[in-house]
Order: sequence, then structure tokens, then C-alpha cells
Amino acid sequence: MDATAAAKTLDGTFAADKNEILFSKFSINYNNEPEIFRKGSVIFRDVSQPAPPSMVLLRKPVLILR
Repeated sequence: MDATAAAKTLDGTFAADKNEILFSKFSINYNNEPEIFRKGSVIFRDVSQPAPPSMVLLRKPVLILR
């Protein structure tokens, strides 16, 4: 299934519907997934330690909000 077909399948569904699709098609119980993969997860990078001079230009803060 390509991204367009997946989006069309999920369009108009509620969270309960998506959970049912996960379980019926992939045997994945959303409630048993680690919290980091659930809705509302936040990943952040602690940048309190100074980076080595060679990494200063390559380092970017990461913030992902779902």
C-alpha cells in the first residue's frame, strides 16, 4: 500500500478505528506499545554540555511534537 492509499484508508477515521486497523491487520495492540511511540510523545535533546569545536556546525537541536 502506498502513502496515498494509506491516507485515503485513514481519512475520516477516529482513534478507535485506527487502533482496530492496527490490531486486525498487523496484530499490534496500541495500548501495549512503548510510550515513546504513542500520540503526544516528545523527543528532545539535552544540549547543556558544550559540543567539541568540530561538531559545532553540525549540531542542531531536535524537537518533535506529535
